[in-house]
Amino acid sequence: NQQNILGRTLLDMGIVTGKRDYTRKVEHLARFLKKRLILRADGAYEWAYCPPLEPPFDGPGREDISHAAMNVDFAALCFREGIVFDRDDMRRLALTFTRVVHRAGKFADCVDGSGTEEKFAIAVAYWANLAQVEPEVCRLIREYFDRVPPAVTGPLALLTSAMLARYGY
Repeated sequence: NQQNILGRTLLDMGIVTGKRDYTRKVEHLARFLKKRLILRADGAYEWAYCPPLEPPFDGPGREDISHAAMNVDFAALCFREGIVFDRDDMRRLALTFTRVVHRAGKFADCVDGSGTEEKFAIAVAYWANLAQVEPEVCRLIREYFDRVPPAVTGPLALLTSAMLARYGY
């Protein structure tokens, strides 16, 4: 997830400057992430918190949804720019959110659906860019933030409002 934050920065720098070197670095980071996404039988993705550098990429522990939000947002921005991730990848990530992470009105703690404490649910707004292929993502985020105010304030409240407004929620 840390390298994907760098990837977002490099993506923006490539867009602003038009320099291909930035885009090439983004492509490498995107491929690194995509290789480590594990396709589940239900069509969703899951991935390890710290997957090994060599296959198989199924490392110990699944990514929590807060850190996963950084991975997902990077993938969604890459998709928007036509870099590495395609519509099928976005649908699979959206399935991860709508069918695995979201369960019976609550959010699991990890991308494999484990954990029931909603420890990281405040970060669901960062999954909103998946709405470019699946609007249900924003509907579920809206439901969550309608349920948890006034705990959500400050910059996160502004980000959530902006992300939901962007996709008509």
